[in-house]
Amino acid sequence: MLVAIHGTWGSQDTWFLPESPVMQAARRQGCVLPPEPFRWSGQLGSGLSRRPWQLAAMHLRWYLAAYGVPRPNVLSHSHGVQVLAYAAFAEGLSFGRIVDVEGPVVSSIAPAYAALRVACEAWTHTYNHGDSVILEGEEPTWLPVLENPHATVNMPIDDRYQHSGLFEDVAKVSELLLTLSDGVAA
Repeated sequence: MLVAIHGTWGSQDTWFLPESPVMQAARRQGCVLPPEPFRWSGQLGSGLSRRPWQLAAMHLRWYLAAYGVPRPNVLSHSHGVQVLAYAAFAEGLSFGRIVDVEGPVVSSIAPAYAALRVACEAWTHTYNHGDSVILEGEEPTWLPVLENPHATVNMPIDDRYQHSGLFEDVAKVSELLLTLSDGVAA
């Protein structure tokens, strides 16, 4: 089963909804989708607060249990990878293959990334040197989207894709989905 996890403020996005072109492409490639999409608050909290990611990780554990999915493949965007990292680190969840689209590398949660690497079959991290994401707080911090040293594969994508722009190119997302559907997605 393929679970899509949106990033910060992503609860207003549509790419992860079952009727979106991205999820329709996933279905055409043989991915099975859960009856309802996974949603979390999409908030960051204050500064580098990990609390929203931790709460979303708990929610993900409940969500997967409700659908009886022990080891899903995952397509995540932005801070969705932090949710996955905490799901592995704090909730003990395991995953099949992961495609992480432009998740920022937050160095302070390196142990959670390390736990995610151990808890998944493979992890493809896409990045774009021209992209950055914000962490809110008293002093907002911009983080570049760089290679993630814990990912199995780091895949640079064209700088023309700004932070969420990749999801507008269904053909390119379909290429990434192939890394999930290599006999494992259904």
